[in-house]
Amino acid sequence: PPWAELRTLLRSMVDSPAAQETAQ
Repeated sequence: PPWAELRTLLRSMVDSPAAQETAQ
């Protein structure tokens, strides 16, 4: 279903900034 892909995309977007903050 498209929901899984959308959820993955949303998670990726949310995880992206979080990873950057952790790196800094």
